[in-house]
Amino acid sequence: AADDTGNDPPGSGGVDVLRVFSILGYSLLPIVFLAACSLLLDLQAWYGSALVLLMICWSTYTSSRFFVAAMHSPKQRFLIAYPVLLFFTCFSLIT
Repeated sequence: AADDTGNDPPGSGGVDVLRVFSILGYSLLPIVFLAACSLLLDLQAWYGSALVLLMICWSTYTSSRFFVAAMHSPKQRFLIAYPVLLFFTCFSLIT
């Protein structure tokens, strides 16, 4: 039974907006680290591309793990991870 604000009560399996922002913000830290590394490294070289891919995968893995824990749905991990992967890919392109 959700209320009109879109926030589900604890234990209902839903994720409220503040938790989404918290998870995505925390999982954005590897991308912030990537932006700091871009000051010293050339991200368009092969090692830079590998670092970008590593940071995107790290952010996606971390956030999808937190979303699965919050929603109690481990079978839908890849379904959750795909839009999150696109989200972090867009942020890494900005870097």
